[in-house]
Amino acid sequence: MLPDDMDSELEAAVDARSQDLMKEFVHHFKQVIEAEPMTEGRRDQVFQAWAIQKIAGLQLCVQEIAMKLNAHLGAQDDLN
Repeated sequence: MLPDDMDSELEAAVDARSQDLMKEFVHHFKQVIEAEPMTEGRRDQVFQAWAIQKIAGLQLCVQEIAMKLNAHLGAQDDLN
């Protein structure tokens, strides 16, 4: 369990990041509408596609970090 002050700091950081992401999406959505005005009524679909791209990017980052952290395990397997 985290100390209360650390917990509130993390909560504030998560909230700030959420706000940043929403601003980023609003900017993205404006660009999408400029490129294709017919998408204005499909905000949910555009958001879902944008969110999926973000999640895919996160998965790739985590996979890359895991590969780097576990690289030594692959080297050990080569020795056996």
